[in-house]
Amino acid sequence: TIQSQGEYFVVSDEGKVLEKISYNRDDLYNVKGVDMSEYKIGDNLKNDNAESVKTLTQVTKAIDETDFTGVTLIDLSDVYNIKITYQNRVEIKCGTYVELAHKLKYARAILNEKIKPTEYGTLDVSSSHTSENAIFSPKHEEILPTSSDTSSEDNTEG
Repeated sequence: TIQSQGEYFVVSDEGKVLEKISYNRDDLYNVKGVDMSEYKIGDNLKNDNAESVKTLTQVTKAIDETDFTGVTLIDLSDVYNIKITYQNRVEIKCGTYVELAHKLKYARAILNEKIKPTEYGTLDVSSSHTSENAIFSPKHEEILPTSSDTSSEDNTEG
């Protein structure tokens, strides 16, 4: 699903809007950062969203390819700074989609071996494809937008 202005849109892998729903389905990726205000069911995403759609395709392909589970949000607000939230507790900074599958494999290894299931924070793997380097910055609360954060995000996404 792609979240835009308080609504959720189900979009095919090819970028076609299939359905508009009022809630996020658990079996679909929740995506933020793609403007959907002008789209109706049956429309194809294009033009101003071309880079976001291309990036989204690369991200979902890398997630599926690596069997990376636990994704609760894909943030494409900046396609050159992709963020993937894992289990609503760890924000994974991926940078661009270059070598994203490698970055996700590396992130999964760190999540499984070094970060406790009770820890929250940010894991930066944006340069791990060149240096096998990652930085974890712990936080003490869940990475979920508050209702006031969601409202302000929705207003700026147009």
